[in-house]
Amino acid sequence: MPHHIVIVASQWCAIAATVLILGACAHHESRIAPTEGSPAFVSSEVNSDGRATFYTKQAVAKYRAKDFVGAIDDASRAIQLRPEYAVAYATRAAIRLQMGDYAGANRDATESLRLDSQQPSDSYMIRAIAKYNLQDYPGALEDNTKAIELAPSHALAYANRAGTKRKLGDVPGALDDLSRMIALAPANAWGYRLRGDVRGDIGDWSAALDDYNQALTLTAADAHAFANRSHVRIQLGDLQGAMRDVEAALKQDPHHPEAYVNRGWVKLLSGNPQDALADFSLAMTYNPELRGAYVLRAEAHMQLGEFGPAREDLNRAIALGDDHPKTYFARAKTLLSLGDVPEAVEDYSEAIRLAPGDPIVYANRGWAKFLLEDTQGALEDLGQAIQLHPNYEYAYAARGRVELTLHRYQAVLDDTTRAVSIARATPSRICSGASPNLRSAIWSARSQTLPFRSRSIRPMPKPILRVDSSTSPSMSRKMLVTTFQRPAKSLPPYSNKSENGKLKKIPERRPPVFLPPLSGKLLLHPTYFSLSRRA
Repeated sequence: MPHHIVIVASQWCAIAATVLILGACAHHESRIAPTEGSPAFVSSEVNSDGRATFYTKQAVAKYRAKDFVGAIDDASRAIQLRPEYAVAYATRAAIRLQMGDYAGANRDATESLRLDSQQPSDSYMIRAIAKYNLQDYPGALEDNTKAIELAPSHALAYANRAGTKRKLGDVPGALDDLSRMIALAPANAWGYRLRGDVRGDIGDWSAALDDYNQALTLTAADAHAFANRSHVRIQLGDLQGAMRDVEAALKQDPHHPEAYVNRGWVKLLSGNPQDALADFSLAMTYNPELRGAYVLRAEAHMQLGEFGPAREDLNRAIALGDDHPKTYFARAKTLLSLGDVPEAVEDYSEAIRLAPGDPIVYANRGWAKFLLEDTQGALEDLGQAIQLHPNYEYAYAARGRVELTLHRYQAVLDDTTRAVSIARATPSRICSGASPNLRSAIWSARSQTLPFRSRSIRPMPKPILRVDSSTSPSMSRKMLVTTFQRPAKSLPPYSNKSENGKLKKIPERRPPVFLPPLSGKLLLHPTYFSLSRRA
């Protein structure tokens, strides 16, 4: 889910906080500030307190008119006239917050609270928002909690604390705060929209959809809510509904970057990666730091076989701070397709560090290690994938391919038989999550191990002969071949006999199978199979 929503909500809270500070200013002052040019104002030239009050209120008026530079100047003049005036510091903190000067807002809010510990809860809330944007999340949580203690019915404080808890990974706490906000302000669409974002974080898409529906019922002119709901509908598989929401979002805001990302995503899922590229690029035009756009554009490039541009997009997403394991997994697949196997292993390892319980990543890293001839490491990773997901047919097939190079034929037989049985039960899951090169290699491995499948094994009749210790190995083999001889028309597709009747060397891709010894004697009986491929 988009993470910018919480920051936008925090800025909206800052605006509301400034308006409340105006009320606090009137509360703290016992008289109305004089107007400039009036006798009272002239006489107050020797009364710096009165002039400081005037400039403070004038700063708020300019702030409302979006004259932020003038508002800062007036608030600063008020502080010069009255250095101990806590309300002036709080007002300047709110203005700086809106201008994006979070360090300055933090300093002013701290000074305001130092001068007057009885400041309204808005001063704590302003400082909490500043700390949040300075990535001091524990400090922001502490200030938001203090603001709620001073004003338990302050709905905006609950919204800000929920955003901080979400950033700290406390999803249940964030949902609880947003539910309290909704109880205090049921007509406020922000609460539903923010709760929908948090529910989307944990994949509770149905509940998130309900929240976005309620938010749009309260206000139908919310482009962010439409864009976010389109994201949820994509997750639920409702591509048509997602496209309708995208168009509604773009109607409200033609420059909404997330809307373009979601529209491109719908096109990508609909099998149109070429058109999706245009939407992702357009989203980057309006927000060059939108990490999701780079990741999805990389996926579109990969579907078109353009692995170089895909790698560049994924590099950009990671450079912007995308530490999602799927991003590293996607780059690893791209690197594998480009033949850069060592770097692919590094990215798979990073994905495992971020998500240690994902069997797909272990299986793919195992295959990459196999390509580097690290068979032991490959077997360990594939074994871990099977331990995490006992019905992961791809891991069994890949491990069978690795064991094939080690000539562990019984293990090959066991793993590939297990892989095929799982694939038959769930054919849509065959090689899920594998890169194109990986899928091709695994299907090749399966084709080599198909003779070991019980359904495809058609052994020749057992030889009716006796072989004792006096029979030489070469004679034993000739006797067996003679016994197995059939007319040419009934020979299996992969015969081991040449035209002159001599034995051919069995190709490496179709290794011989050695049956268990008979009667305790170490006698090897070669058995020949015909290959019946599945359609």
